[in-house]
Amino acid sequence: MSTSRAREIAQLFSRLQMTPGPSKRLRTLASQKAWHPPFAWDEDSIDDPAAAPDLGGKSTWMQEYEDHRWVCEDDAEIAAAMNIQLASVKRQLDRKGEAA
Repeated sequence: MSTSRAREIAQLFSRLQMTPGPSKRLRTLASQKAWHPPFAWDEDSIDDPAAAPDLGGKSTWMQEYEDHRWVCEDDAEIAAAMNIQLASVKRQLDRKGEAA
């Protein structure tokens, strides 16, 4: 896969990841079955049937930021992928005690 294609996929995923599906019935079913959102799963162990979702720890924002680090070259690209201002990325990192 090309780098540009990986970036397109990451941006699409970032935009849609927390968007509820259009079916209320299926959203209810997912809730009843405790199906977790994408960022609850570690990309290194997602194919392991024994893997468990991470429901705590890092904030959703921080996890999303770290996931973008895999395909984005710098914080400016990450800000664009997250559809926020670069200053907001830097402010969040500062609040979380992370080096920008």
